[in-house]
Amino acid sequence: HIAEIWHRRWNEAHLGRGFVAIVKARTRDTFHTRAKEKLAHTTLAMIGDDIAGFLMVQGDEIEQLFVSKDHRGCGIGKALLAEAERKLTIAGHSQVWLAVVPRNFEARCFYEKCGWLDEGEFEYHAEV
Repeated sequence: HIAEIWHRRWNEAHLGRGFVAIVKARTRDTFHTRAKEKLAHTTLAMIGDDIAGFLMVQGDEIEQLFVSKDHRGCGIGKALLAEAERKLTIAGHSQVWLAVVPRNFEARCFYEKCGWLDEGEFEYHAEV
């Protein structure tokens, strides 16, 4: 189920924003494979038996944070972000970071409301 949320929400964030090659390369199967590989770095937000969202941290980066469409607007994203910040602080990182697609205004607004600052564009080498 993590892979399904990730695939759906990731595509919503990237489609139509100039990332043709990576969108084409990241099929549903690649999300299933990557979700299994990153399970040790994954935290789930559960509502009953449903996975409402998840986060993945790697080093000092909040690598992925997605909330299922059915559970958006309920504070899940804020709770996951706070948990990511807590985990990374405990791990000794004084500064943490995340990358957001340049024209993903919804995500940028969310992080800004949570106190994060946009430090500008940079080149991000994403896994394919």
